[in-house]
Amino acid sequence: AMQVLDVNDNAPIFVSTPFQATVLENVPVGYSVIHIQAVDADAGDNSRLEYHLTETTPNFPFTINNSTGLITLALPLDYKLERQYVLTVTASDGTRFDTAKVYVNVTDANTHRPVFQSSHYTVNINEDRPVETIVVMISATDEDTGENARITYFMDDSIPQFNIDPDSGAVTTQMELDYEDQVSYTLAITARDNGIPQKSDTTYLEILVNDPIYRPWQYIGRPLLSMCLFCRTERLRDICAFVGRQ
Repeated sequence: AMQVLDVNDNAPIFVSTPFQATVLENVPVGYSVIHIQAVDADAGDNSRLEYHLTETTPNFPFTINNSTGLITLALPLDYKLERQYVLTVTASDGTRFDTAKVYVNVTDANTHRPVFQSSHYTVNINEDRPVETIVVMISATDEDTGENARITYFMDDSIPQFNIDPDSGAVTTQMELDYEDQVSYTLAITARDNGIPQKSDTTYLEILVNDPIYRPWQYIGRPLLSMCLFCRTERLRDICAFVGRQ
């Protein structure tokens, strides 16, 4: 019987091109990025394919399994250095070949936490300031991008006299302040990013309440007969004035 032998008359053809993959910048070396595949209509050895990357630079962060077409990570990635790689892949049956592009997009991982410029802030406010007065703007920075850098602010404990805007970090008064009741407040404020997992930093804000109507010692009534500190309440001022007139 006559045996018909297959001739290598068909070239490999990549399917589903172009190839695209997305990886986080912090995935480990050896991570499977994408599996590419080509087909060859020939039979036997003529359909056996080998895959190669055309990039040959020493620091190229990807490698490919020549038999399976699995592309893996060979070196660590850094989103700030490179956000997209374009790989050129060749599939060859020994005689004929096909090429395809592989687009690998690197996404920012939540590698940084928000950071306040200081671990402690001190501000002053007069007790007669109206409700919803902005006391201070607190801000933190995050070196990540996108949602990983979007910061939300909140107070660790509920202090009814104050509120913080979760987006801007503006601390405002929510009640009238009274110097006689309390002369200072300490707020623990946390900045938290929106990454996965979330990261945060905490600072402490000390708010000092000032007495805006303090007056120094003054003589009242007949000279040298009496002396009184102008007191902060009408009742005490009346008493001092009465003594001064005696």
